[in-house]
Amino acid sequence: MEQEKSYHFQVNLKGMIALLSEHLYSDPNTFVRELLQNGVDAITALKHLDEQHEGKITVELPSAEKAKFIFSDNGIGLKEADIHQFLSVIGESSKSKDIKDAQDFIGKFGIGLLSCFVVSDEIVVETKSALEQIPLRWTARAEGDYKIERMDEDISVGTRVFLTPKKQYNYIFEADYFKEKIKFYGDALRQPIVLKVDATEEIIHQGEPQWLSSTISKTALLDIGKDLFHVNFLDAIPFETTAGKAQGVLYILPFRTQFSTKQRHRVYLKRMFLAEEDQSMLPNWVT
Repeated sequence: MEQEKSYHFQVNLKGMIALLSEHLYSDPNTFVRELLQNGVDAITALKHLDEQHEGKITVELPSAEKAKFIFSDNGIGLKEADIHQFLSVIGESSKSKDIKDAQDFIGKFGIGLLSCFVVSDEIVVETKSALEQIPLRWTARAEGDYKIERMDEDISVGTRVFLTPKKQYNYIFEADYFKEKIKFYGDALRQPIVLKVDATEEIIHQGEPQWLSSTISKTALLDIGKDLFHVNFLDAIPFETTAGKAQGVLYILPFRTQFSTKQRHRVYLKRMFLAEEDQSMLPNWVT
């Protein structure tokens, strides 16, 4: 293995992690959404090079034999220059004004990956770029340093993220709990998601969500609404806009509401779950 080099983040990382855990990522489960978004962006980027590429996300939970959590995608991967730019300069990617094409979606990797420090003191990323074909390992610690090394063993094109859960967050990585979080954040994604627990594999998401289907029945839509919002709605109305490129379902409540009523909805951006209670996105009469 070539001699490794160590580098330092360009921020006070401990302070940043405190900010993330107390404010931006006060829900420790948020890292699940961030990892899903990274994987989807990487797969999208590779599909711009190969339209026939079939993306896949694999999640392997810790077990008695393996203490680490592993999140894998078969997307475009990262070159060493990408690692420095997108993983190691905190906030750079999210503030970039130069992202003009979908193949640059991987540029959103930086700030999202930091959310993993809420549940793990160390983040290890193993990646091989489809463009450079060099397997690399990026290891970052909450103390504020990271290193990059070229791997001796070869890996498939794509990216793997390894986390060692903090003891207080072990419950997040239990199979039933984690499965629900994957479904919660990723139920509208196109990419299949496979969950590995010990020696078993389970496809926990595949294909279009039911509520986006053009052939779904009204009864099925009402059942989905009841499951999501715990309300027996009067009606369900599918809608699609051409100008805003928005698609979804409007549900009619069986009772009158006040403008002060707390809004309940689920909002997705590019099929990634965004929010349940965005009070500024919809008018007061939409609940």
